[in-house]
Amino acid sequence: MNRLFLFILTSSFYASVTGAVIYLLKKLLKDKLTPRWHYLIWMVLIVKLLVPVGPQSSISLFNIINLLPAHQSPGDFLYRQPEILEPVTVPDMTDTTPPAGLVSEPPETTQTDSPLKINVPLVIWVIGVCFLAIWLLFVYISVTCKIRKSKLVTDPKILKILELCKEKMNITKNIKAVVRDDINSPSLYGIFKPVILLNTSLLLLNENEIRYVLMHELAHYKRKDLSVNNILLALLVFHWFNPLIWYFFKCIRRDMETATDEYVLTVLGDGENYAYGRSLITVLENFGKPKGFPKLIGMTDDKKNIERRIMMIKKSDIYKNRRRIAWILGIACIFVTGVVLLTGGLSDIKPAWASVAEYDAVDLYKFKSLYIGDASNVGNLAGRLPLGEYRNGMELFTEKEPYGLLINYVLPDDIDFVWRLDNNACIMFSLISNLSEVTYKVTYKNETAEYSYSRSLLEERFNISFSDLGKDEKSFSDFLKDISMKIYVYPQYYASVMSSVPGIQIQSVYTGAVRNVKYSCENGVLLYWDVYSGQNPKGVKSIEVPYGTHIYWSPLVGINEFVTEDVIYVTLTDFQDDQIREKKIQVVTGENGFYTVTPTPDIVFGIGRRSQSLKPTSLNDAISQAVKGQGKSYSTGEYLVEGHVILGDDVKDNEITVYTVVSVGWFGFENDIFTKISGSGAIPTVMRFSIDDQNGYSLLEYKEPRDGSEYSQSIKSMFPKNLHDKLFSNEFNSSLKEQQEYQAAEYLTRIGRNAQVTCDYVPKTLVDINVHASNKLFSEYGKFDEFINNCPYWIGTREKIENSVRYIYKTSQSKTEDGYDLIIFGKLTEDGTVVKEVLYKINGTEPVLIE
Repeated sequence: MNRLFLFILTSSFYASVTGAVIYLLKKLLKDKLTPRWHYLIWMVLIVKLLVPVGPQSSISLFNIINLLPAHQSPGDFLYRQPEILEPVTVPDMTDTTPPAGLVSEPPETTQTDSPLKINVPLVIWVIGVCFLAIWLLFVYISVTCKIRKSKLVTDPKILKILELCKEKMNITKNIKAVVRDDINSPSLYGIFKPVILLNTSLLLLNENEIRYVLMHELAHYKRKDLSVNNILLALLVFHWFNPLIWYFFKCIRRDMETATDEYVLTVLGDGENYAYGRSLITVLENFGKPKGFPKLIGMTDDKKNIERRIMMIKKSDIYKNRRRIAWILGIACIFVTGVVLLTGGLSDIKPAWASVAEYDAVDLYKFKSLYIGDASNVGNLAGRLPLGEYRNGMELFTEKEPYGLLINYVLPDDIDFVWRLDNNACIMFSLISNLSEVTYKVTYKNETAEYSYSRSLLEERFNISFSDLGKDEKSFSDFLKDISMKIYVYPQYYASVMSSVPGIQIQSVYTGAVRNVKYSCENGVLLYWDVYSGQNPKGVKSIEVPYGTHIYWSPLVGINEFVTEDVIYVTLTDFQDDQIREKKIQVVTGENGFYTVTPTPDIVFGIGRRSQSLKPTSLNDAISQAVKGQGKSYSTGEYLVEGHVILGDDVKDNEITVYTVVSVGWFGFENDIFTKISGSGAIPTVMRFSIDDQNGYSLLEYKEPRDGSEYSQSIKSMFPKNLHDKLFSNEFNSSLKEQQEYQAAEYLTRIGRNAQVTCDYVPKTLVDINVHASNKLFSEYGKFDEFINNCPYWIGTREKIENSVRYIYKTSQSKTEDGYDLIIFGKLTEDGTVVKEVLYKINGTEPVLIE
C-alpha cells in the first residue's frame, strides 16, 4: 500500500507539471490550433498520470525540475518485538546467564506493546479513495437502475430524426433514447450500452434544433468521449487530493465539448454553423447544466464555456481553411510535448534493478574491460569500490600470465573490511576479463596482511562464472544485489560437545536499510536470548529479530536427538515489511561428527558484531562519508578530504534532514607542498539520512543548489528562511579550510612525511617560451602523451603514486648550446634516480623533440 501511495504521489506531481505546461502551451497557441487539437493535447496528461516515469532523455523537462525523492520514509512504523513462531521442545538449559555475544539489547522504549505507527497521509488518502469510489459506484448503479425503468422514446418524429442522424454519422450501433424528466439536459450516459437521455421539454424544440442536439450526443459517442470521461473519473478517484488535477480535468471536459461541436459542424452542410450556434443558445436558455455524478456528457455547459463554443462556431469557416496547418501544428505539439513531458530526466530515479545499496551498477559497469593493462581504467574502478578512499597505490602484473593486480590499503581501526575485499575481488573478476589474480595488502591496526584471490578457485568454490555475471548491466546489477548481503557464521565446524557456544552463531549484514531479519530452518532449531523474560526460549523453527541481532542454530531437537543436516533460510525485510533479499545456509554432518557449514559467496566465517561499522553511527561521520562520495567526480589526487559545517537539522521519525555547508577536495604534492589540487569550494548542501535500530545512518538524498542564475532561488527553496543570510555570507570558508588541512596533515603524519599543508593555491612559475609553442607542448602534445600530461605545466615538481611507488614528475627550463630554449620533462624516484627524461627544443612556435 505504501508503494502504491508513493506511486500516486509521484504520478500526481509529474502530472501537475505536465498539465501546467500543456495549459500554458494552449494559451500561447490559442487560435492557431483547432478545437480538436486543443483537446487531443490533453491526452499527454492522461498518459503521464498512467505512466509517471518514462524512458530517460536528455531533452526531458524533468532534467531541470526538482523531482520527488525516490526513497520511501522508513520511519512510518514503530519497533516490533521479535516474533517467534513454531516452538518445539528441546532440553531445558539450566544456566540462565546469556552466553557471550548472545544478549540482544531491548529497544529503547517503555512500551511493552509495539503497535504500528499510523501513516496519517496514507490513511487519509485511502479513506478518500474508498469514499469516492463507493460514491461513484452507488450513483452509477442508482442511475442505471432508474434508466432501466424509464420509458424509451416512442415519438416517431424523434426516432426518425435519430435514425437520420446515425446514418449521417455512419453509426450502426443501436443507441436508444430514453425519457427522464429528472435529467435537466440532453446527455449521453453509460459504459457498455450508452443511451441518450432526453427531457420531455425537448419536444418543444423544432426539428432542426432536435437534430442538432442528437447529433451532438452522437458525436460524443463517435469520438469515444464516454471512454475518456470514464478514465478521468477513475483517475480522479486516486488523485482526489490534488486540486490541479480537478482543474485540468475540468479543462479537458470543456475542450471535449468544443471539439465535439467542431466535429458536428464538419458533418453538417455548409451554412449550418450559425443555425447550430443558435440552437446551442436555445438549449442553454431552456435547459440547465447537467447535474449528477458521475459527470454526464451533455450539450449544455457553463455560461463561460458556452460563449467560448459560440465563438468557435463563428470561426468554423476559418478553421476549415486552416485545417492542413492545424494538422501539422497539432501533430508537432503532441510530438514535442510527448518527448519533453512523457520522458524522464537523466537524473531521474534509476531503474529498480540498478539500485544496489552502496554499489552503483551503472557507474561501475562503465569500467568493464577486456584487459588489465589499462591502469587508468583499473584505478578508476578501484576508486569507486568500497574502501576506495583508503587506497595507497596499486601495481599491475601484465608481462606474463596469470595477469594480476595488487592494491595497497591503509584502513582505519573501526572498519569491517574482509568481506568487502571479497566483494571487490569478485567485481574486479566480473568486469576485467583477463584478470586472474587479485591481492590486497592491508595495513590495519598497525599490522599488515595480504589477502589473495584467484579467479579459477573462486569460480570453482562458489560454482559461478564471473564472465556470465559481467555479461551485461542487468546481470551485473543482480550480482551486486546478491553480494550486498552477507551472513556471518561462527564457527564453520561445530559439534554438540562444544560447550563454549550453544550452536552455530549466525548474524546477517546488509549495506542498505534493513528493519528485521527472519531466520527459519527445516530440521534443527533456532535459539535466541529473550531480553524480556531473561530466559533462553525453547528452540523454534522460525524467528524474526531486529537487524544486528545474533541467533544460534542447534542440531539438538530432543533428548539426545540430533539432526543430520539442515537448511537455514535468512530473509531481510525493510521498514515496510517487504522482503529485500533471502539467502540460505546449508549445514551437513561430516565423518568426524562435526556439523559443517557449506561455504558460499554469501557466507563470511567469523564473529559478527551487533553494531556494524558498515554504516556510520554518528551524524558527523555520516556527513563526512557522504561528502567524500562526491569527491569521485573530481580529478583524483593522493588523499581525499572534506569539511562540513552543520547549520541545523530536522528529525522526523527514523529520518533526519541536515542543513550544511560542505567542501571536498583531493590533496597532492606540488613543489613539495601538500596542497588541494582539485575539489569544490563551500557548497550549501541538504542531506537526508535514515537511521536504523542500530543507530546506523544511510544516505537517502544529497542535494546541492543549481548553478547560474537559479543558484539563489534554489538555496531559498532548499533551506529554512532563518538560514538564508548565513548561506549568502563567506563565514564558513575558514572553518572548511581548517578541517581539510587538518585531515591532510594527519595523513602526512601517518606516512611519515613532513611538508607544508595548505588549501591555498601554490604560486607557480610558468615556462618562459613562445605562447604558441607552450600551447602545443602542454595542451596538444600532453593530450596524447601521458608522460607529458603527468609532468607539471610549470617549472617545478608534482608527485604521483604508481603501483605503490612514489614518483616525482619535474619540469625545468634551460638553454641549448646554440641558444634555443630547452624544456626538460623528467620522472624521478624519491632518491633522485632518473626513470625517464624527455627534452624539447623550442624553435620559434614549434617544440622539437630532441632524440
